[in-house]
Amino acid sequence: MALVLNGSGSITGVTDLATAGVALEDAALTDPVVTGGVYLGGTGAANYLDDYEEGTFTPGCLNAPSATFSTNIGTYVKIGNQVTVTVFQSVTNYNGGGGDYRISNLPFLPSGYSFGAVFGDNNWDTSLNTNNLIAYTISSYSNIVFRYNSGSNAADVTIAQVGTGAYVATTITYFV
Repeated sequence: MALVLNGSGSITGVTDLATAGVALEDAALTDPVVTGGVYLGGTGAANYLDDYEEGTFTPGCLNAPSATFSTNIGTYVKIGNQVTVTVFQSVTNYNGGGGDYRISNLPFLPSGYSFGAVFGDNNWDTSLNTNNLIAYTISSYSNIVFRYNSGSNAADVTIAQVGTGAYVATTITYFV
């Protein structure tokens, strides 16, 4: 079997370097392109990474689908089956929306419950100022739910509590 490194930096004549007995230990690779996947730290199935992606998405407000935003930013990083999203929103008008404040349109559908951090500003209702806030995902729902400690139990954060002109920032990691 011939192993040829052509002028463009590609290896031809081999489809599987491990089968060909080629090891790239202590090699300095610059901008390698790997199709299919790569083993990191071993050759077991748990060490195989075949999916990495980062990008942006347009988050929405689930219970105010016609809401307008002064700021509406969504970014994500997906490594294998783990996704981390960061969202920053500031709503200028809910346009008739009401109920719970939920960020919608996640880039990937969560496979279970996950929890993250949520931050708001001083424009939020004062009942949220001294309470523990959490962000979480629910299996098979493409949105982030916000809850707070209402004193005797946990309650969903509502659109009225967030208000207009306030910002919501959250980062959450979930699995798909």
